[in-house]
Amino acid sequence: MPNSNIAPIIDADVLIIGSGLAGLMLALRLQSAGKSLSGLKVVLVSKAGLLDSNSSWAQGGVAAVTGANPFDSPEIHLADTIKSGAGLTDVDAARGIVFAGQILIDELDRLGVDFDKNPSGGRDLALEGGHKEARVVHTKDTTGRSITQALGDKVLQAAAINENLVVLENTCAIDLVMVDGVCCGARFIVSEGLGDRSEILVRAAFTVLATGC
Repeated sequence: MPNSNIAPIIDADVLIIGSGLAGLMLALRLQSAGKSLSGLKVVLVSKAGLLDSNSSWAQGGVAAVTGANPFDSPEIHLADTIKSGAGLTDVDAARGIVFAGQILIDELDRLGVDFDKNPSGGRDLALEGGHKEARVVHTKDTTGRSITQALGDKVLQAAAINENLVVLENTCAIDLVMVDGVCCGARFIVSEGLGDRSEILVRAAFTVLATGC
């Protein structure tokens, strides 16, 4: 999406820096919340194209207990996770993630992610290292790309009809704006093709760094 006619200063309620799975999902959830929170403005920034993130390169799949394997349970998944963590696992964090697995996969289904099915029409589950039970849902060997493509399409569709959702591609963060120790947005360099670059400021009540590790 071209970044033509970008104002040098943009005001937003929420600024999301990063367009991987976390950034795309947050933008969609805030878009839904915006229907009940009148005028909520969200700016989603990607340093390259919207789908050019590390999330797109994830291959194997997503480990989650979805009910498709009658021999599996969130408790078994949590035990596998703790064991594989070799003493480094934050148990509370792991429990929250594991027990929310089915909710997330169901949400991704609703958003259009086409996970592979077995011959019976149920979820096709893979068994991978560290897991005692088959629980990895996947889309062939391009799961990350399938997820980001589906979410990215939804974001662009929403942005096309809602001026309060703004997507900025090829826009690289160069500095966070701090006022009295509080982040109030960020400064960016926008690449506009043929070597042209411009600087913009996004002022936001909330800034989310969805930039990965």
